[in-house]
Amino acid sequence: MLKLHDFCNRAVEDIFTDPHFQARGMLAEVPDAELGSLVLPGIVPKLSASPGQLRHTGGAIGQDTREILLEHTSLDLEEILALEAQGVIQQGPAAHTGPA
Repeated sequence: MLKLHDFCNRAVEDIFTDPHFQARGMLAEVPDAELGSLVLPGIVPKLSASPGQLRHTGGAIGQDTREILLEHTSLDLEEILALEAQGVIQQGPAAHTGPA
């Protein structure tokens, strides 16, 4: 039986080699356009019918600005480009690689 002191006296670094964390898939290696591959916390809770999946790290700041503004506001592309030129909004680099 796991005793409270067994768990509480562990360093965060230990989770990377802990058999329980590995068996539960609590750490996921995820691709990142700028940094390569990162290890992130896995999905919690683990549901059998819809377990969830980490596909990317979220991408660069502003990478979806135009798309979001075009889809969810009444602004047209010309207005959005004018706001970018004024420094009001920022369009980041190309979107992440892989599925959304």
